[in-house]
Amino acid sequence: MASPTDARRQRVATIWLVGMTVVWGSTFFSAKIAIDAMEACPSAKGAHPAFAPVMLMVLRFIAASLLYPILLPWAVRELTWEGFKAAFWMALACVGGCLFQIVGLAMTTPSVSAFLTSLTVLFVPMVVWVWSRRTPSRSLALAVVMSVLGLALLTGPGGGWGIGQSLNLLGSICFAVQIVMIDRMMPKVPLAGTTWLLFIISSPLSFLPVLFLGAWGTLMGTPWVREVLLTGRVWVPLAYLVLPGTILAISIANHYQKDLNPTRAAVIYTLEPLFAALFSYRFYGERFTAAMIAGGSILLAGNLVAELAKRKDASGDMERRA
Repeated sequence: MASPTDARRQRVATIWLVGMTVVWGSTFFSAKIAIDAMEACPSAKGAHPAFAPVMLMVLRFIAASLLYPILLPWAVRELTWEGFKAAFWMALACVGGCLFQIVGLAMTTPSVSAFLTSLTVLFVPMVVWVWSRRTPSRSLALAVVMSVLGLALLTGPGGGWGIGQSLNLLGSICFAVQIVMIDRMMPKVPLAGTTWLLFIISSPLSFLPVLFLGAWGTLMGTPWVREVLLTGRVWVPLAYLVLPGTILAISIANHYQKDLNPTRAAVIYTLEPLFAALFSYRFYGERFTAAMIAGGSILLAGNLVAELAKRKDASGDMERRA
């Protein structure tokens, strides 16, 4: 039986993570706008199709690495070897997820990308099972099923299956691994220092694909960077992706997710495509259907089931952390 303090901590974590899904939901259309503008730059003509989304990811991590110690100066004092090791493994999963997601997003719509990314809820229990042989409760399993059904109706991918959809699916697997890593590793290391190390390590890792895209000449031999910096439709959404979309959101995830069961955290994250659809409707021109409204209702019901299941698995969570 969870103590009142534990229950209160879980409620606070839930509120913060739901708020984070609002931010992350808004990053899909923001990234799509930035990618479209980067691809429209004259110097990007003839570049590899993945060049613009990959460079957006690189710029995002580099900017986050530079700004994080300015916004959270105590991160410098929290650098540890244990934090570096944890950040390295989390960075591998984070960069893999971001790479597959951002390249897949360039080939799909924001709502389709959000749906496929949120299939993370299917993979988190599998990763937990592989990691610790610990299966989720029946209530959480039901919440996962309801959330996936709601997401399918909400975003309705349609249009067949292509490379973009496959890449987004791979990204959801990587994010599932990252969610479980946060649950296992972050309670044992300093928060701010490890998060900063995550951004620092992710910067060169995210740049590696450029070397394999044949895009080095596009980057170094043209005024591409200058064109990007002078294009408001690139750097405005980029600034949004870096500040609230990366520094704030990942800090919240690293701080609060450790107080929740990873499967329940993944179910909360299924709210992300709901907000992604709302933002895409308002700012990117996508439209709602009856199926999307029904899907959103089922998704919210799934999250309610997950919240009601809290008392059933809270004691198991505390035993696992002991």
